[in-house]
Amino acid sequence: MDAAVAAALVMGVVGPTSSGLGGGGFALVWQAQDRAPKFLDFRECAPSALAMDALSRRPLPEAQRGLLVGVPGEPAGLFELQSRYGRLAFAEVTSEAARLAEGGFVVGAHLARMGNTSKASSAKLAILRALGFDQPGFGLGARVRSPLLGQTLHRFGQLGPAALLDGPNAEDWVKVVADHGGVLALVDLRDYRPKYRVPLRFSYGRYEVITAPPPSAGGILLAQTLSTFPPADFAQYRPPIERIALLAAAYRASLDDRKRTVGDPDFVPTNLDALLDPEYLAQRREAILNHSLKPAAIALPKEQGTTHISVVDADGNAVALTSTVNNAFGAKILGQTSGVVLNDELDDFGPTDSPNQPRPMARPVSSMTPTIVLDGGRVRWVLGGSGGMAISTNVTSVLIALLVDGISPELAVAQPRFTISPTNGEIEVEQQFPPSVARGLRARGERVRRVPRGISAVQVVAASNGNLDAAADPRKFGRAATATL
Repeated sequence: MDAAVAAALVMGVVGPTSSGLGGGGFALVWQAQDRAPKFLDFRECAPSALAMDALSRRPLPEAQRGLLVGVPGEPAGLFELQSRYGRLAFAEVTSEAARLAEGGFVVGAHLARMGNTSKASSAKLAILRALGFDQPGFGLGARVRSPLLGQTLHRFGQLGPAALLDGPNAEDWVKVVADHGGVLALVDLRDYRPKYRVPLRFSYGRYEVITAPPPSAGGILLAQTLSTFPPADFAQYRPPIERIALLAAAYRASLDDRKRTVGDPDFVPTNLDALLDPEYLAQRREAILNHSLKPAAIALPKEQGTTHISVVDADGNAVALTSTVNNAFGAKILGQTSGVVLNDELDDFGPTDSPNQPRPMARPVSSMTPTIVLDGGRVRWVLGGSGGMAISTNVTSVLIALLVDGISPELAVAQPRFTISPTNGEIEVEQQFPPSVARGLRARGERVRRVPRGISAVQVVAASNGNLDAAADPRKFGRAATATL
């Protein structure tokens, strides 16, 4: 947990486009000693003064983008995780992120790509300058310092969440959000609490899969898909066209379930037993294999930037931690006293007639899918992903490659993938697939669009016979590592 939290804080410094202390997330924890998984929900929630119809006219004007800022959950969430499960002093865990912010870091390929200013809005340009990118362009290899954020991280290490959620910093967050039309209040920051929830658990062959419950819908899609098709189905439908068509139908059906049934569990009870009922999914399987399943009319809010970290230690403990600020650089609002980028997570709410409707203090539904797979009661794989709506489908596809196809983690994350458009259900296949794949899918009556290799990245750690193997998705230019401490 020390490693996972330290890495999450570092990512908030070197990858402010996707995560940071102004956002929130989920963490799935496995402790080898007590063999009981824990799931911590530290997702952002709506401010108490948010009107239920405040977001009905999205996209909002630039001057009102503060309405999309949710109460940040990462400060309280990371502190809870480390103080409960970590071994080091909290200040030691925050020190590397603080050092990088104050001393400077070199811009990597993904951050350079996401910060490209060729089509930047005035808000994006302003936040880039505020973050220290004041040189012409946004060049790979540029060195950037964020001394204000470094000081904030030092205070966070010493004081915990109070450094951000109370006092002058909290007052500043409330002011800058109000300056952009938002309704964040001091009481919202002071009263925020992360919540432990019961993770989803199910068997798949000899494995046990543990994944995210609501307000994530990602774990539901993963559980429904695997519970719909036994390994023999995936073995039979292995060629790309057949496999994609099979999974596309299952993904659309699950996304339709999400639209109809999933919201914040504190406000909307989701009947997980019904969604995962074997008979319900057996009927779905039959309809998919008989080509009689009517395609669902999908229209879901789009999610954006995310960061995922998978960690396993020598004792068999594991953490799958996914965090986000939603769109690139969140709401493009920077705390003036903290240097923290604030999220625009409330854009993940659906319309006012959906179970995922905006409500004061509610947490919007997410696709984040932190997942741990056990084999004989021991950790076998730890994985999760980034990339908004594509997270759940991509994590599921990678897990099938590991569970059923038996390929290495490196190949599983690197091979071409596809996803489903959240707006119209169209299949989006990466251009690394041969053109014949798109043609074959169209011949089956599918709507298909070939897209450039995405920025949805899946990160995997595999454990086997005491050995650890890590694989980072090349889509975000990541690298995996093992360390001896």
